[in-house]
Amino acid sequence: MTSRWSTRHDREPVDVPSADEPERRHEALVGVRLTAATPGSHLLEYLRTEPCAVAAWWIAADLDAVVRLSADSLSKLHRAVADLRR
Repeated sequence: MTSRWSTRHDREPVDVPSADEPERRHEALVGVRLTAATPGSHLLEYLRTEPCAVAAWWIAADLDAVVRLSADSLSKLHRAVADLRR
């Protein structure tokens, strides 16, 4: 997000998104580790129904995936993270 800052002392500093920028959102990157009994297809099916899910990446490491969540309120984001944990 870019912001416009006034640099002159006779103007009040502003940190306002321009008209073409979306409103501020709360975001989180969540590491996911699947159990041995949970196939990756279950995670994909869940993410397709989760409105806060923006993107996901499979990881070749201790984690199985990283999921990017985005919501317009912090309470929605917390709920999405908690749902992903289940």
